[in-house]
Amino acid sequence: MSLTSDLIIECNKQARASLGNVYLACACEIDSFTASLTDHSFTGVATAVGFAGWAKYEFEPQKKSIEGEGVNEDGTPTFTYKVMGKLKAPDKDSMFVLQELLNQRRVTAIVETANKRTTDKIAFTFGWDNIQEGDAAGVPNVTEWKIEEELDGDYSAMVEITAKHAELTREFVGSITLLDSSTVDFGG
Repeated sequence: MSLTSDLIIECNKQARASLGNVYLACACEIDSFTASLTDHSFTGVATAVGFAGWAKYEFEPQKKSIEGEGVNEDGTPTFTYKVMGKLKAPDKDSMFVLQELLNQRRVTAIVETANKRTTDKIAFTFGWDNIQEGDAAGVPNVTEWKIEEELDGDYSAMVEITAKHAELTREFVGSITLLDSSTVDFGG
């Protein structure tokens, strides 16, 4: 296989690193993603019959991140991604939702960014790749839960989803239906 394209950096291209909402579904409810033949994106997602919709997670602003690390051993690249978000002042209702997430064991996430193409935000897919498909699903966890003594101290839970991919994460260009039956469009 040979290289067929150049990678040219646009000097006036602006990219904001901020993340928006995180949309989650149990990996067992995803039938497939449609991979683009012309770029590194997914252009649609097919869900199981009876799928209620993607759950929308709104984490604390500027307390969300995605970290990725790649390794190439013996010509086989693998990528480990962590999607993290801080939930401020968890209560019985939000903890119920978090426990429901933990009970799923394997999830797929679509994470929106602050960057836009036309009017739709750009988003990336974690917990599904075009090689392993659902076997790349992420494992959810609450990695930290704390209440500090000081009046202005921290009271939060840190949610983390770790996924291992056989390829770089793909941009998601399409739409999803949420639990409340509304639709979110990405990357149009």
